[in-house]
Amino acid sequence: VETKVALVQCRGTAKSAGEKAEYEGIPTCAAADLVAGGGRSCRYGCLGLGDCARACDYGAISVRDGLAVIDPKRCRACSRCIAACPKH
Repeated sequence: VETKVALVQCRGTAKSAGEKAEYEGIPTCAAADLVAGGGRSCRYGCLGLGDCARACDYGAISVRDGLAVIDPKRCRACSRCIAACPKH
């Protein structure tokens, strides 16, 4: 039986994804997404403000260099991060 874990398909770090605008509003992904889809140039990419990390009860998500990173040893595939992410 294969264990399921969350997966962040985006590989665009804060430096490599590029920014189309500087977002200075409420520091949540949900709020940033409401303003033209967030500040990143990739419309599907991780916004890096940590809504998913705050939603995770297992401490399996951290944000590094503007990108959510999953710790597969802690992830329980509960899907709370998916529900919290406006780019899921």
